[in-house]
Amino acid sequence: MARLVSAACMLLVLAQKETQKDTLRAKLADIEGLAKELYNSGELRGSAVATLNSALEFMEQHLEKLETPEDQELYFMVSILRGTIFQQSTGLSDEQVERMKNAYTFSNPRFWQNYYEKTQSGSNKFDWYGTWDTEVGGRHKTDLVLGDFIQPYLDRQSTILMLGCGRSDLSEKMYRSGFERIVNVDVSDKLLDTLKRELSSEMPRMKWVTMNASSLDFEDQSFDVILDKGTLDALQENVPLLQAAVIEAHRTLRPGGYFISVTDMPARVRVVEQLRSYAYWDACQTRTAHLQMGSRGVTNLKVHACRRPPNGLWA
Repeated sequence: MARLVSAACMLLVLAQKETQKDTLRAKLADIEGLAKELYNSGELRGSAVATLNSALEFMEQHLEKLETPEDQELYFMVSILRGTIFQQSTGLSDEQVERMKNAYTFSNPRFWQNYYEKTQSGSNKFDWYGTWDTEVGGRHKTDLVLGDFIQPYLDRQSTILMLGCGRSDLSEKMYRSGFERIVNVDVSDKLLDTLKRELSSEMPRMKWVTMNASSLDFEDQSFDVILDKGTLDALQENVPLLQAAVIEAHRTLRPGGYFISVTDMPARVRVVEQLRSYAYWDACQTRTAHLQMGSRGVTNLKVHACRRPPNGLWA
């Protein structure tokens, strides 16, 4: 315990000395890793939580003053990590974390509403991991777009679930490309009302439904394809929510259907440790694209596609 608390204190000192975005991002990853280690060892409590919270609060105060989309993304990542640490260490509900600790958890709809308002309005709109026509490079080609990595698993009649659609225009651009049977789910009523108002007359076959990815109301085997772009990334600090979301995706996929995850997580994490740990998939494929992510430079974007076994196989 003493070693881990000492490490937390060191991170606090380093965080307070650094204000560069890339350095803060690296420190956030260090704090996240330390919090996981403390949680897994049953030592996420007391002075360790207080020290981690102090480091994260300092980062929040610095980032809150900045206005670029990437700064705002990082600000919300810090807030979520702080809220998750409090929830894991105390057992507080989402509402209690917000009220008592002035922090958010991923399953709190108010977090998402605040997030969309701050990061997805006007010139601040930022589509994490790109969209359908975002230029990316593959292993042998440079003239590819993200849709080239997703389209092989679709056809024009596919019924598609967009898991945690957010403010991304991915669904809109897919619809314009001929993939019209899309159901978008998200936890933000206000966001979905806005999207329906803006798009429903032009895209009558598209649907928007308020729903939590970890507790879907759809019948078993409702979709041919389920597409995740960053939603599982958002849930991965809350293992029960992540597990529930994977199980729900598997349940609502038709036999032979594909779950597609767009992320920067490698296959050993997204496929092996997460998807295959929580549900049975008979085949998984991973393709790598190279995406320019602002000041972060080029990111190795992963498109993982796992198939639910066809009828007659263990499912």
